Amino acid sequence: MKSSISGSISVSDPWELASVIGDAPLNVIVETWNRERAMLRLVTPFQFEGDIILTAVASVRHLGRDFAEKSVSVPANISFQSGDLVPVVTGIGTLSFA
Repeated sequence: MKSSISGSISVSDPWELASVIGDAPLNVIVETWNRERAMLRLVTPFQFEGDIILTAVASVRHLGRDFAEKSVSVPANISFQSGDLVPVVTGIGTLSFA
């Protein structure tokens, strides 16, 4: 497991979430990661349906891909969490390492 590098996430689904955060990628600090999962801290938190989203967990979406491929955008399921680490919404998108 590695720690603390910059990255970004883009969300394409659900449209309710994408409409709140817009088209631009969200900048994140990748706190820790392994081949299948990454713990993310949003540089700029946002509000979604009354909750402040501070963190996210990205999981590799496709078999045969992993987060060791830091030079590419990796398709991911992304679970966005509130300050008390409760999952608020899950989206589909990509994680890119800077």
